Amino acid sequence: GITGSTHFDYIATDLSALLLNKQDMTLAIIGILFITISFMFKLGAAPFHYWLPDIYQGTKLTITTLIATTPKFAIFVLYVRFLTQILPDFSYIWKPLLLIFSVLSVLFGTMGALRQKKIKRFLAYSGTMNIGFILLGVAQFTKAGLAAAGFYMFIYLVTIMGIFASLMYMKKKGFEIQNFDDLKGMSEQYPLLSFSFCLGIISLAGLPPLPGFIAKAYVLYAVLLEEHYFIAIFGVMSTVIATAYYLNLLKSFMIDAVQKIYTQTAKQTGPTIKLIIFSLITAILFILLTPNIWIQIANKTAIDLLH
Repeated sequence: GITGSTHFDYIATDLSALLLNKQDMTLAIIGILFITISFMFKLGAAPFHYWLPDIYQGTKLTITTLIATTPKFAIFVLYVRFLTQILPDFSYIWKPLLLIFSVLSVLFGTMGALRQKKIKRFLAYSGTMNIGFILLGVAQFTKAGLAAAGFYMFIYLVTIMGIFASLMYMKKKGFEIQNFDDLKGMSEQYPLLSFSFCLGIISLAGLPPLPGFIAKAYVLYAVLLEEHYFIAIFGVMSTVIATAYYLNLLKSFMIDAVQKIYTQTAKQTGPTIKLIIFSLITAILFILLTPNIWIQIANKTAIDLLH
């Protein structure tokens, strides 16, 4: 509003002029604060994440998949562009805010997921935790930080799509998947599905050697470069705690005996879901074997954004 424009370059020029001329920055600071909060709300970052579990739980699986992937990527790209092209001179304002929101997201996401038995709500809190790690990278506002955040977002999207595709496959087969217990013994009947689902969950947990581990390590490396040692330790501890609830989900899927067979008539899954699952398995394994290629792409993108 204070710049009278919606063009990125014009807004950046006018805001820089305000700062250079040492004019009253009250309205600019308020604007930056509200813009940051609006992006945090859209990304499902804490403490603006409470709508997310209810939305995940109350929508159809296909809609939940859409909410968990495409909008988050688009909003993330827009937010990073906004910070790098419009607000680089105001990083002293938004960087502390972003660090606070990222730490809160990791904390609330981890604690919230620990108490969940419903799969969709669990994945919602897991998403909040992972957004926290992504924002940790962005908050460093360095080449390494932005590259790590972009790489992490890419890995998260591929992984979560694989998990939701597996859940859609189960639903098409006639299983009503709502709670952890509904997954019991599923791996015995569908080996390919089991491999896909477990690959996604283990990667999401950040366990080596899968891409999720590389992404988390990359973010923590960027944090350590800026000497935020306590935040890095906090990130490691949160990952260790989070591993417990991811393994609990895997236990239901892989180890526990079958208690429930069908709740509805099985439908033909068709080639689409199978193709998606196979493609995402291939993508995760390809990223695992060629991480340097993707990290180089992320680094190049970060350099372009910062210049």
